[in-house]
This record gives sequence, C-alpha cells and structure tokens, in this order.
Amino acid sequence: MRTLTIISDWNRPDYYMAALQGILLSQCEDLRVVELTHQVETFRTEQAAFILRSSYRYYPAGTIHMVAVKTEPDNGVSLLACEWENQFFIFPDNGFATLFWQESLPDLYTVVSSDVTTFPEASVMAVTAIRIHKNNGLQELQKYDGTLQQKTLPMPWFEENVITGAVIHNDSYGNAITNISREYFEKHVGTNRFKISPGNSFYPI
Repeated sequence: MRTLTIISDWNRPDYYMAALQGILLSQCEDLRVVELTHQVETFRTEQAAFILRSSYRYYPAGTIHMVAVKTEPDNGVSLLACEWENQFFIFPDNGFATLFWQESLPDLYTVVSSDVTTFPEASVMAVTAIRIHKNNGLQELQKYDGTLQQKTLPMPWFEENVITGAVIHNDSYGNAITNISREYFEKHVGTNRFKISPGNSFYPI
C-alpha cells in the first residue's frame, strides 16, 4: 500500500480535504492518505517547506507528498513534480522548491498550469498523484524547462562576536526554531560561554 501525504494552508474545516480524499480513493483503493497538516499559515510557503523537510524522511519509499499551499490559480502558477530520495513530490511553483531543496534541485517535471481551475488540488494534482501511483513514476510528464520562482530563507551572520539569526518556525509548544544551524553555532562559538538575546533580553548560558 502506497502512502500519500497532504500538507495545506486550508486551516478551516472546509470540504476541500473530503473532496480530495474522495477523488484519490475512488481511483486508488490501495492508497493510504495521510493528512500531514492543514495548519500552515495562509500562503506561508516557508512554513510548508520547513514542515515537510522536517518530516518527509520518516515516510516509506514511494510515498507521494502533495503540497497544497498557495496554489493561486488566478495567477497562473505552474504545478511541478519530481522524484527525490525515492519519494515523489507534487507542488506549485511559488518558491517552495528553492526553500525545500536548498542545496541542489532534483530534476523537475511540468504537471500543468493551474490557471484553468479554481481547485487545482482536486482537478490536477490528484490526477497526477493517481498516475504516479499507477505508473510508479513520472513517465507521462515532461521535463520542466522554465524559470523557477525563487525564495530563500534569511541567513544568519556573525559580526563582532555576535551571531544574528531569525526565527523560522514556532511549534505548538512555543519552541522557537531558528535559522542558526548547530554547525554554524559551533563554528563561531564552540565550547565558549554565551548569552542568548531574544529581543532586548539576555540569558547567560
């Protein structure tokens, strides 16, 4: 049984998820649909990329991940697909790709422009997911040869013995996750004592 995950910014209990599940399961009874989260803030592609990047590796090989965040059908956003680390991804070209694959991009394939529908997740992305599931690959798609929309996370910087970073995600427990990696911190701080300053407060450690 193949797994398909869905991450979206729908938030409210609308009919979208029910309709999408119905389309998928009516064509693929052996597909297990997992609602990764619908709590992405509206149009926050950075948040969607962070959540999926932090969780995709825990799913089995062959999993299909559908990103239903900021599809913007009225603006003609293209839909793309790819295979990476033995998993499949379907997502809009809205900056998600350069946020998720920060080092190097995999080969991308064109699905279709979503300006022909107001619900591309159901009419286009679901159809693509079904084809990937049945064909076990991207054989029916054409290589993408366009120019991706670019988005990047802010980078930390080090100056005068101070690392300045940014909070990129707050979890449900109130933990703040920053763009300062462990490697970056150890490079500039090492085993020295330090202070953390969120805002105007200092906490010695």
